[in-house]
Amino acid sequence: LTSSTFLNYHPGDSIRLYETASGKVWLAFCSDQERGILLNGPIERQTEPDGSTNFFRFADEVVKEVRENGYALHSRCEVANGSFRSTTIAVPVFRDEQLVTALALTFFSAALRRNDAVEQFSGELIRNAQLISSILSQG
Repeated sequence: LTSSTFLNYHPGDSIRLYETASGKVWLAFCSDQERGILLNGPIERQTEPDGSTNFFRFADEVVKEVRENGYALHSRCEVANGSFRSTTIAVPVFRDEQLVTALALTFFSAALRRNDAVEQFSGELIRNAQLISSILSQG
């Protein structure tokens, strides 16, 4: 908890898996069996608040996009005019062929536009995640 955060989360607070960049990475790169379990769980099965999006179609689209890009993006803390206070880029980290975590970078949206951040940081994040994956796979 710092003065630099926009939302202070406490033990026991929860965020839907698909509402984080790391969660999107997990859904995209975990096993099909695990994804099925996660998406059919009681929390993830909830309908969208506005009822406008079919969640399972949305999840399939997110998984496809994250796999194609090699990273996930998610913006948080919406403010006026559809803009956000922070955005996170996340990439997968593997041990052998198994997903073990995500490497993430969060930035203030006022300081850097999403497209610029992706151009500037996604390649380096992917390279670092691959290096970590390589080291984990050796050990």
